[in-house]
Amino acid sequence: MMPSLRSDAPAPELTIYGQKYTGPGLHINGRDLPVITMDAETAFGKDYTLAKMSYTDYVRDPRMHVHCWSVKIGDNATKVYFPDEIPALFEAIPWADVAVVGHNLVFDGFILHEVYGIHPGFYVDTLSMARAVLGHSERHNLDTVAKHYGLAGKSKSRPPLYDIKDKWELSQEEERSGSVRHG
Repeated sequence: MMPSLRSDAPAPELTIYGQKYTGPGLHINGRDLPVITMDAETAFGKDYTLAKMSYTDYVRDPRMHVHCWSVKIGDNATKVYFPDEIPALFEAIPWADVAVVGHNLVFDGFILHEVYGIHPGFYVDTLSMARAVLGHSERHNLDTVAKHYGLAGKSKSRPPLYDIKDKWELSQEEERSGSVRHG
């Protein structure tokens, strides 16, 4: 059965770190999973950069540091969580029963696994979906993909952490346009 984002899927009864879940769930295998959109912001430097290192080497490097996570629980506002807040937030999430949405979850998902020992029930990677649907005639960064679907994309007038909103909207827009098939 193919997973689908459905606006008519009931909102799961769930409160995470004081936020009551609102919005549709990801309907998969007869279950409506709550959706959490996430993005990690990590340290980098002249010789410590993804341009020069594999994801594995970067994340396992002793210089690895997560500055913060942007997290959007369902349709709630995106919130930024800093290192002192992350353990309590992550402890409050029932990981096996949620779907995580992100752009390039090969990276952020590996951080969840490697740094925090976390394994969500389902991943929705908008980068992988964009590569499959749009082919390789254009770039697949979040800005380009969001603009392709008529979303705002990145703006120099707002901090990059707000781009997590586009990831959730992108998933919904791909579903509406037929780019995401339903089972």
